[in-house]
Amino acid sequence: MHGPTGSYILPFILLQSLLCLVHSLPPQSTGSSLVTGSTDPIQDSVVECDAQQFGDGLAVGSCSNALEKIVRSAEPEIYAKRPEREGEIAIPVRYLSVIVPTDDGSCAIDIIMDPEQIQERGDVANGIGISNAAKAIIKKCVWQSSAGGQKKRF
Repeated sequence: MHGPTGSYILPFILLQSLLCLVHSLPPQSTGSSLVTGSTDPIQDSVVECDAQQFGDGLAVGSCSNALEKIVRSAEPEIYAKRPEREGEIAIPVRYLSVIVPTDDGSCAIDIIMDPEQIQERGDVANGIGISNAAKAIIKKCVWQSSAGGQKKRF
């Protein structure tokens, strides 16, 4: 299906089945846990910080370096477990920090399918949404408690 300017319109509904995770490599947990987030799911999905699940001791510089790897494009892309069409992106997708003088190379940003969602065809997201979700996790989890976390519905 094509739009009025000839651009391709994706025949998908955003099912919000993708998760953005920010975590340590390898997880080095102290067992602490923290959950923070918005109370309005329409405006902003909840950011969940959990040192046990996603690791702790994360460095803001390292996670910021991983965040820079995400191309902030407004173009919608299809993310699928088993891509069937040209242009679909196979998930999981991982953005890693690199080891440079100011980073420790231990932060990863992953885009995965929510295991609570039954969605075989995939979902639609863009680089801006993924980047914003990762930024929200870094701001609420890494800056405040050096813990990893996740964000749904971005």
